[in-house]
Formats: sequence, structure tokens, C-alpha cells
Amino acid sequence: MAARTRLLDATSFFLTISVFMTQPIIPVYLYQVLGASEQEVGVIIALMSVTAALLRAPSSIWIKNEYILRVLIFGLCLNTFSLLGYGISWDPLIFSIFRTTHGAAIALNYTLMLSLSSMIARSDQVETSITSYTMFLAMGLWTGPALGTFLRSFVGLRALMFISSLIGLISILIGVFLMKKVHGFWTKICFSKIMRRDLSASLKMPALLPTLIYLCFSFLIGAVTAYAPLRAKLGFGLEDQLIILLFTMYYFIVFSMRVILLRIEFFRKRIGAVKLLYISLFSSGFGALLIGLGPRLEFFISGLCLASFAHGFIFPLTASMAAQMTPIHLRVLSNSVYLTAFDIGNLLGSVTVAVMLGFFSLPISLAAAAIPLFLGLIAVRKLSRVYVE
Repeated sequence: MAARTRLLDATSFFLTISVFMTQPIIPVYLYQVLGASEQEVGVIIALMSVTAALLRAPSSIWIKNEYILRVLIFGLCLNTFSLLGYGISWDPLIFSIFRTTHGAAIALNYTLMLSLSSMIARSDQVETSITSYTMFLAMGLWTGPALGTFLRSFVGLRALMFISSLIGLISILIGVFLMKKVHGFWTKICFSKIMRRDLSASLKMPALLPTLIYLCFSFLIGAVTAYAPLRAKLGFGLEDQLIILLFTMYYFIVFSMRVILLRIEFFRKRIGAVKLLYISLFSSGFGALLIGLGPRLEFFISGLCLASFAHGFIFPLTASMAAQMTPIHLRVLSNSVYLTAFDIGNLLGSVTVAVMLGFFSLPISLAAAAIPLFLGLIAVRKLSRVYVE
């Protein structure tokens, strides 16, 4: 694999560690340290998704392709600044400001890195490059919480926020090396001006089907990110370290599934991407029911495992499908639409649970996240008719 691809993977890895080292415990940080209510927690957590959803598509049109790497460096700096802001926040309102800023960083960083993973690869290695990128991203997803679990034994929640910002500095440094390494190759890529008709094409079927599937799944991610930690804390009395450890397990399973997807061709060739999507949505739907309604901790953990199994497959599969169905000069735009679907689903997941808490208990509100997952099976069925594996 090319050195430029490895540098991109490393940038993604350290960026993701910096974000997810604290992500599982942020609801508890808001609730216990900053004094936010249960409903405020869901709304504040969702602010990142609101900003990201509003900025992804406009920024993809505004950013000229030759400036993608420079904007990525800016986004990495913005991530570090936002994490530092979490640590210096003294009430939920100030935290909300930095959470909103962090959404802009997420919108830029993950859209551009996903796009670069296909744009800097040879045409016959696009699928491998995207899967490799998502694998390193998943490695960061579990390494971050694991590191957070270890550090939480020695430092407080506020100090954990500061440490995560320091790790964000590493991603900036590697990103600078990536920009220098890609520069010569970058000039060989032919770019075309994005026209209004290109935006329209990105929003039409069947290219939109992988995006719709990802939207349905991201509803669960929003609900689980905002309220599974509180469910573990209030429902089962788990300590902070154990909550972070549970999410370490979750993301380690995500990482393992992507390693399997990359290294074992059986899953792609014999089972097929479409069947894997069917299996993933079924397992995550059942997992959502266990996370919300499970009467004991074992059921809750089983639900997380089923959701993580699906998480490991759905992102790389749908991202690869979306890239293969899009011309190279439109991939930043296409990926912005694709990842905006994640932002919207993430937002709806956390906000819907927050609203339902006014009428139902937390277990029932969490279990409702299963509904969009089962509806996503309709989109998979339609995709099976048009996608050629």
C-alpha cells in the first residue's frame, strides 16, 4: 500500500483517538461535572451533528479540490481547539459553544479523509483503500476509549479532556506530512468544476441508496452515544471506567469486523455486500431492543455487541458503494451528502430519545431506536436490484 495511504490512515487513527477517548464519557461529564439535566445532555450531544450536517454539503462545494489538504489541516486544528474547550468549560452553555465548533471540525475532517481515501488510490484499489481507512478509523474508535479507561484511573474527567486535545496535536503533525507526500501525486489528478447538475445527480436514486441505509443506522449511533452511558450509569450503577471500557469493547468489535472485511475475501465475495447489510441491520435492530429493554447488564452488553457487529460492516460497505457509483471529481460532494446523512441520523437519534423522555422511561425511549433500522431493510432491498457486486 502506498505511503500516502498509510499517512492518511495514521492521521485518521490519531484524530479518532483524540475524539473518542472522551466521547463515551461526555454524557456523564455533562451530567455530573457541569450539572446538565438528562434532556439537556441529549440536546447538547446533538449540537455536533447539527453543525456538521449544516456545513458538510456547502463546504464540499466551496472547497476547491486543490485546497482539500490545506482545509484538512485547518479542520485538524479546529478539532484540537474544541477538545481543549471541553476541558475549560464551566457550565453546559459554554460546553455547547465548543460542541458546536467541534461539529465543524468533524464535518471537514471526516468528509475530506473519506474522500481522500478513494482519490489518492489507484482505480483498482479504491475499495481496498476505503476499507483500510475505515479499519484504522475503527482502531482509533476502540484505542481511544481504552486509553481513556486507563487514564481515568489517574486523572479526573476534566483533565481527560485536556489530554485528548494533546493527542489531537499528533494528528495535525501527521496531516502536514501527508500534505507534503501527496502534493506530487495530487497534481496528476484531473479535476472538474462542480456544476449544479452534479449536486442534483448526487441526490438521486440509485446513488442515494447507500446513503439512506447509513442514515437509518446512524439513528442508533446517536441514541446510543447520548444515552447508553446514562443507561449504564443510572440503570446498572456502573462506574465511569467500566462505562468507557464497555465502549472500548464496542469499538474493538467494530475494528475486528473491518479487519475481517479487509483481510478475508469470503465475506465480500461469498456472502456479498448486500446480504451483509441485511444481516447488519437485523442484528443492530435486535441489539437496540436489548440495549433499551434488557432487564440485566448481560442483556445490555449483548445489545452493544450486536450493534457493534453491524457498525463494523455498514460504514465501509455503504461508503465503498457510494464511491464506486460516483465519478472521482464528485466524490467530495458525494461523501458530504453521505456523511450528512450520518449527521442527520445522529442528531435525530439523540434528540428523539430526549423528546421521548418527556413521555416515556429511558429504556423504552432507547429501544425506539430499533424502528429506523428495520425500515432501512427497505432501502437494502431496493439496492439489491441495482447494485452489481
